[in-house]
Amino acid sequence: MPARRKPKRTTTPARDPAARASLYGRRGVAPDIYPRLSEQRAALRYTGRWHRVRAWAEGALELGGFEEVRPHAIKFARRQNGTRVERLAVSRVRDLDDEEEAYRRALPLEVLDDFPVGPGRWLGGIRRVVITALTWVPDHEFEMCDDAAWITLGWGMTAKQATRRAAEFVRNYDRALLARTNSRELVFTALEVKFWTARQGSTYV
Repeated sequence: MPARRKPKRTTTPARDPAARASLYGRRGVAPDIYPRLSEQRAALRYTGRWHRVRAWAEGALELGGFEEVRPHAIKFARRQNGTRVERLAVSRVRDLDDEEEAYRRALPLEVLDDFPVGPGRWLGGIRRVVITALTWVPDHEFEMCDDAAWITLGWGMTAKQATRRAAEFVRNYDRALLARTNSRELVFTALEVKFWTARQGSTYV
């Protein structure tokens, strides 16, 4: 009686390296997966940079002893030409227009000379960042403040550039005040940080 012949074993593409490479590429990944993986990595980079800038902004607004007055968090997001503007602000006063409260609660502008450095292009992306402060001119005789104005301390296309310019502005003001070349003493009652965020598909943020 002749011996029974064993059925010929066929190699499935999942076990055959050559067949697997032809179907899924060299690394064993289907070709249609690559665009989705690339998009996922881009989304992770995008959100990571946004969160780093956001965390820096929240930390920067803690300057100046704002814990003395419960901070007013002014947050909004709006779209402009496909971009989103993030705005964070805190205030030492309950009424931004109250001259007497501003005199009692305001801090000298020079306390902002140690503004924390923000993330650069690699960590925070390329985005417009603006740092502003609500400043006043104190009248010590009548214990009031005058000439309320939002001034731009620093700006740039990265948080790092904006913080460098803000620190430079405050230091120049402090030197001018000490040298008596600047006769206007300035105090501030509020700080604000704004940064622009482009579409999620953009590569520069």
